[in-house]
Amino acid sequence: MININIQNCQKKNKISVEILKNLVSKIHIKIPPSKVNVILVSDRKITQLNKKFLGKNIPTDVLSFPISKDCGEIVISTETAERNAKIYSYSLEKEILYLIIHGILHLKGYKDNNRKDALKMKKQQNIIFKKLLDGQKI
Repeated sequence: MININIQNCQKKNKISVEILKNLVSKIHIKIPPSKVNVILVSDRKITQLNKKFLGKNIPTDVLSFPISKDCGEIVISTETAERNAKIYSYSLEKEILYLIIHGILHLKGYKDNNRKDALKMKKQQNIIFKKLLDGQKI
């Protein structure tokens, strides 16, 4: 079972960390990683990280950082997540859950830097997301 810790380091978007914790408590994907820290930040902060680590001076929705074999960090921009949530008609918490799943898949070795890999990853992400929303443990 993955131990997921959520830290809200932004103030712009009102987020129910309790709803998020309830949703992520159902994630039981085979490890590694066994511990994941999710850090919620602003577009400004994620742009700084995106520039530093990927050389891209733009905001993105999610970044994943493997810390060790058993631990990783997922950084999510709540501002970008909010824009995505409006497009897909989700609550902000559900969109953040979707991004957490995306980040976990990256930590597990999934890639999305070409069309084939991106489609494979998105399919797995959608399966997990749907099962979680249907109340199933993953």
